[in-house]
Amino acid sequence: EYGGFNAPDAEFPLTWPGREQFEQVMGLLGVGNNAHVILYASTVGQQLYSCIMWCARAWWVMHHFGVRCSILNGALEKWIGEGRPVTTEPGHYAPTTFRADADWTRGIAYKQDVLDALRTGRTKVVNALPRDCHLGLGDVVYGPRRGHITGSVNVPMPELVNRESGVFADSQHMEELFSEAGVLSADNIITYCGGGGCATVNGFALALLGRTDVAMYDNSLFEWGADPALPMTVPNDRP
Repeated sequence: EYGGFNAPDAEFPLTWPGREQFEQVMGLLGVGNNAHVILYASTVGQQLYSCIMWCARAWWVMHHFGVRCSILNGALEKWIGEGRPVTTEPGHYAPTTFRADADWTRGIAYKQDVLDALRTGRTKVVNALPRDCHLGLGDVVYGPRRGHITGSVNVPMPELVNRESGVFADSQHMEELFSEAGVLSADNIITYCGGGGCATVNGFALALLGRTDVAMYDNSLFEWGADPALPMTVPNDRP
């Protein structure tokens, strides 16, 4: 209803919002600097992974702007199945004032940051899309080119969340997935996906593992794939 999590007039649909825009929206929602926001997903009429993705996107933006926030582990259906209270009445909080953290851009990376990461090797670049997308297979393509950023590794977002319940995998399993891809040994981490949704699930999972040195590549393959000068890897050079 209020927007505020994406820049409204940007070239790409999930561009990081501006400070003034975000502060205004939080104030209208009644989220002040002392608030604690609980985010949750609902699978009603939607695909579970899409719900979790947007929940994580909201967390990623709010957290880095300085909102104290958490994600309910498991979708609304799990909450209802446990016999917990629900209502059909709309929630409302009185408008207030919110002031963003001075370092509100720390959760994002840009094209040059990715290029620098690939050049130096000290920052691991992680693709959060499913494995077939990473390999350039299947019919789903994010942006004008299929495949993945050359030099990046793949930790698929669907392997971090239980398909049935929306519950995040246990820390040991998540640690194994990231470790096998060589992510946890890196000095810093940049996650990416198609536009900036799935990548925030990986970012949230890494935060659960205690990593605070993670940024999400703003606009991801929507931007990268549109520039033919930027390297992408596709098996057998499939167009």
